[in-house]
Amino acid sequence: AILRRMERISRQGGARRGFSEGIGGEFGYKRQDMALLNHGSFGAAPASVLAKQAQFKKQFESQPDEWYFGGLLKKGLMSGNEKVATAINASTSQVCLVENLSVATTIVAQHWGEKLRKDLETSSLSERNQILMLDWKYGACKHCLAAYCTGPLHSGEIVEAKIGFPLLSQSEVLEAVERTLKSHKIRFAFIDHITSQPTALMPIRQIIALCRQYGVEEICVDGAHAFGILDSIDCKQLDADFYMSNCHKWGFAPHSATFLYCKHIHTPTLKHRTIHSDTFLYCKHIGYLSPLQTHTLKHRMIHSDTFLYCRHIHTTTLKHRKHIHVV
Repeated sequence: AILRRMERISRQGGARRGFSEGIGGEFGYKRQDMALLNHGSFGAAPASVLAKQAQFKKQFESQPDEWYFGGLLKKGLMSGNEKVATAINASTSQVCLVENLSVATTIVAQHWGEKLRKDLETSSLSERNQILMLDWKYGACKHCLAAYCTGPLHSGEIVEAKIGFPLLSQSEVLEAVERTLKSHKIRFAFIDHITSQPTALMPIRQIIALCRQYGVEEICVDGAHAFGILDSIDCKQLDADFYMSNCHKWGFAPHSATFLYCKHIHTPTLKHRTIHSDTFLYCKHIGYLSPLQTHTLKHRMIHSDTFLYCRHIHTTTLKHRKHIHVV
């Protein structure tokens, strides 16, 4: 199939040249003597979006106090929050923007760890104390869950569903997940939507359904690479308890911006890992937002221009450009 596609591209003749003169010109700032493949780590925003970011940064730096103390920063954060909520079919009270996915993972890990710790303190140990992950999980997420949910203070245990490699079909993933659910006492599940290394789109709706079927209490979806890559993310339809994704990778937001979605039932118990003194940054559904440098806050003001660009230039067009460039 790949060879046939390459032949079609070759027969198109000037397809690549025409593309470069159009949309491809947005990426002319990238080095042209190599095919850059690791945009999954840092993103690859179009030149017009980068120009808008630079314009915004200049406005911010011209009078930071007006933004920080005059309400423009708060207004921008709320606007970005609303745009993300609309994009993933959620209410604004279910979504919050944080620094990065590690922070979002920490918020969920602390939430689960607190539940496990309280069970130990009250001697009301649940027969379920295991956390399900895929063996293709992102290492940093496993380390975070291990730090906050395992050990003598929490009694949690991480269990991996063994997918193996190579992966020939999504049914293999579902079979591995169901085997693990049957043979273990899983209380929480932390599942990738698109795995990092190796890369594959997981059948996330079916995995969530299996977890519900086997009585998993709470499910978190690590969608680090999903926002901007997939045609849509519908958190209401997915029915996960938590969903997180980066906006600075394929969503073309500045570095770095991540959204964390959670069901309303969990919002009273979620807290950011650090407390901030500025009350206007308080977010009732996960405690306080970022206490870090001011520039990390303005990065999370997602521009409407970014979303307009993503809608105008369909994801498949960008995939087509990347395929031609690599070939």
